Amino acid sequence: MLERIKRTLSLAQKEIESLLKDKQALFIIFLLPTLVIFAIGSSSGGGSTHATIGIVDLDSTSGANLPGPDLSNNFTATLATLPNTNVINFSGDIAAANLSLYLGEIDGFIIIPDMFEENLSSEELPRIAIIDLYLDDTNYAGAAAVMGKLELAILKFKYNLSYIRDEILYIPTTLYSSTSNLYRAAPAVFCITLLGSTMMTAAQSIVGDVPLRRVLLTPARKTEVLLAKLMAYLLILFFQIQILLGISWGLFGLPIRCGYGELLLLLLLTGFSGISLGLLISVVSSSRLQASQYFLLGFILMFVLTWFGGLAFLRDVIPLYRAQSAFTTMAYKGFSILEAGTDTLIIFLFGFISYLLAHVVFHFKKSAI
Repeated sequence: MLERIKRTLSLAQKEIESLLKDKQALFIIFLLPTLVIFAIGSSSGGGSTHATIGIVDLDSTSGANLPGPDLSNNFTATLATLPNTNVINFSGDIAAANLSLYLGEIDGFIIIPDMFEENLSSEELPRIAIIDLYLDDTNYAGAAAVMGKLELAILKFKYNLSYIRDEILYIPTTLYSSTSNLYRAAPAVFCITLLGSTMMTAAQSIVGDVPLRRVLLTPARKTEVLLAKLMAYLLILFFQIQILLGISWGLFGLPIRCGYGELLLLLLLTGFSGISLGLLISVVSSSRLQASQYFLLGFILMFVLTWFGGLAFLRDVIPLYRAQSAFTTMAYKGFSILEAGTDTLIIFLFGFISYLLAHVVFHFKKSAI
């Protein structure tokens, strides 16, 4: 047993030395992600069409001044009739709406204040009512969708009740926000670069390792070879994460509102899933070209299903999607790794199953090298 541990550590050391001599691998692992961070550190973006909106109705004057419609309920109903809009009524419970926004169950919530109907029913012109809008700045696509829906609902509400000369103003308040230029792009950038770089380099680690033929003529077993390569890539990944987090937090002010160790563990799990899938690709490939083709196919499929696909049952098991979700809730909202448990568990299981499959294929494939 001790001899096997020594052989595994020796193989891991040789793998690290080989990686450090490979300029192309170093470029992919360290320089490319760093350049991406610097490039995106000077810009941002977002957008969506569906919105789930909470309503907190505090108006005690509804229906009191006019025999006509209850104006706060009418406004809520107008909002609910908009296409691709889901409205959740929290009655007067602001705390419940705030918690729902924090947990990502809604994209934003509106507070209809007291005196809403009385202000709109006043005989003095212009009649002005102000409603408060609360948005989650980590969900920038959802926030943009909520603002678009609200503007349309106000227009329809005023037109339907002939309040053409009256004004309903909303004051948005964004929560969990940051001034960092990396803020909106960081979850995608971190997950794409870590998953992509580890997967790409690991995909060449078996099929492209010519000295491995000689190694397997020694007492070293295939299990030890895969474990050594996994250990080597995880060590390199650890330093890669330190560099990316250091640049993002130190130079661009990216907020980290959870424990640093927990975020590090999440990113290590993300890289672990990439390494494991890369090893699986490497053992099933018969040439370096084929391994590159399999990597490209797999990564494009991940990318498309994560951001453009409608197959939720597939998207939900993809580590790229889960890692981005977990990064957002942990780094920006302060979730612990246990509170983001579903995401982290699926990322780990994806990597673990890929690693086991790599073992099985490598064991039975006679021409694996």
